Amino acid sequence: MTSIDYELQSMAANAIVHAASMAQASWQEAAYCYTQPHVVYRPKLFKDGNQWCCLLGENIQEGVCAFGDTPAKACAAFDLAWEKP
Repeated sequence: MTSIDYELQSMAANAIVHAASMAQASWQEAAYCYTQPHVVYRPKLFKDGNQWCCLLGENIQEGVCAFGDTPAKACAAFDLAWEKP
């Protein structure tokens, strides 16, 4: 085997290892998303005035509730509210 062949095989192997590592990171990130409270508990998400509301429970007083300018911001606020006593 020539030096050039060995270098090409080494570069190909490194590229495959890198691609596998990136795929693993993507899977871990996707799996983490499924552990978020707004995903696990599936609260109601609805427009309330000029903001979005993310509510788990019968009403704001008894349930866990959060608001945001977008659905994503309301869900992120809900995840933070979930951790509060």
